[in-house]
Amino acid sequence: MRLFREINAAGTTIVIVTHDPRIGASSRRCIRILDGCIQSDSLQNPEVPGNA
Repeated sequence: MRLFREINAAGTTIVIVTHDPRIGASSRRCIRILDGCIQSDSLQNPEVPGNA
């Protein structure tokens, strides 16, 4: 995840598809999809380990 954050900070958009809520929690934006339909699209404060 640290490498993804570094690449993103350099200006590249990263798209990660996961079922792991810990990965989703480390993202700035989270789009939840259920049965092909967007359920929510939210900005959040990512939980970044070592970044208190």
